[in-house]
Amino acid sequence: YVAPPDHHMIVSHGKLRLLRTPKENWARPAIDPLFRSVAEAYGPNAIGVILTGYLNDGSLGLGEIKRRGGIAIVQDPDDAAYPEMPGSAAAHVALDYRVALSRMPRLLVELVKGKEAAMPNKSSQPEAEGDSPTIDGEKFDRPLALTCPECGGALHKSENGTIIKFDCHIGHSYTGEVLASAQFDEMERVMRAAVRILNERAEFCLEMAEQARLQEPDAAGPWEAASKQALDRAYKLRVLVEQDWLMPETFGAMSGRSSRING
Repeated sequence: YVAPPDHHMIVSHGKLRLLRTPKENWARPAIDPLFRSVAEAYGPNAIGVILTGYLNDGSLGLGEIKRRGGIAIVQDPDDAAYPEMPGSAAAHVALDYRVALSRMPRLLVELVKGKEAAMPNKSSQPEAEGDSPTIDGEKFDRPLALTCPECGGALHKSENGTIIKFDCHIGHSYTGEVLASAQFDEMERVMRAAVRILNERAEFCLEMAEQARLQEPDAAGPWEAASKQALDRAYKLRVLVEQDWLMPETFGAMSGRSSRING
């Protein structure tokens, strides 16, 4: 089954449900809510698989499957076209299997049939240390001076094992890497909106200059100067937006590398 656009898919009482609850990791559908529901519904009988993909949606959900005794599998990042997603899961979850995509179908069939395809590591996810209060395995920190890119609400930081997560009171949820990407998108949107407004101001000032010239020729000068100033600043801001921006990749398999995003 594949979730339709703009709906989370979860498992509930042996049935699939589609929900329009808040986005997680800047996405709907997202992997984490599905995996959490599978972990809760099936416990040690659950199997979670993370394949090729960007960023790290699914790492928290796969960790929850593992925490409840299920089996955690990822496509070998070296075999993946986009290794970020399986690489993040491999860095943060005590995996049972890490295999190439070509081996995945047979492995899943053997696991479902109850055959032992390999000698999996059954060690559980290490517990987070510290005396901070926890809810469902998450260690909460003090609220931060950060706002949700989706709704503008205040964000609250929490830790689940080795993964840092940010949630707003509406329910939007982000890992650190996804929040960094979402912040960039919002920053670009705001800066491009500023470019648009400056261009509109330049055009408006020229209109006012024409009106002023009808009244008194010398009165058009300040409006024309204001129009030129707006165009100059719009150009500088556009150049800034379209420069390359650093996007560090902080999870295990990709650590030590960074990428640039061109706006």
